[in-house]
Amino acid sequence: MKNNFSYLKEHIGRKVRVDRSGPESQEGRLLGLTEDLLVLKNNDSVIFYYQTSHLKSITLDSKEELSLAEENWVSEGSTLRDVLEKLKHSWIQINRGGPEKVEGVLSRVENDELILVRNEELIYISLFHIKSVSSPDVSNKNDQKASALGSSDLCEPMNVYTLSTPPSLRKRS
Repeated sequence: MKNNFSYLKEHIGRKVRVDRSGPESQEGRLLGLTEDLLVLKNNDSVIFYYQTSHLKSITLDSKEELSLAEENWVSEGSTLRDVLEKLKHSWIQINRGGPEKVEGVLSRVENDELILVRNEELIYISLFHIKSVSSPDVSNKNDQKASALGSSDLCEPMNVYTLSTPPSLRKRS
């Protein structure tokens, strides 16, 4: 069953808290809302994309005055998959905390899963079980990204394989 947070569209631009507590709880500005996604920008300017089906509660700051209505950051009908396609080849964080939190470079988005590269691992994650996705400030992540890609220089290829003819098949001179 999906949560219907459509009433929050009139509050885009306001300060909200997603969930009351726990690792997915986050406070910030509501940037956008679709049937499937809630977009939030926290105080550190990190943007989070929450699947509405995993949200338990939204709290509005009733004392805050909204000066200007903000434009919805996501187009109507956008899904988590649409957002992930735009984040391909970026450093992302899946979920905010707990045992399912993982960071790495988003390699591919497949039918019902994504592939994340972290160090020498390829991590397959079911889209259904993703609670939130964020693209943290990567200004200090270059070393981590290079490490995730297996390279010290981000412009160099991840792996270079040299193919050679096996000795048994080489021509003898």
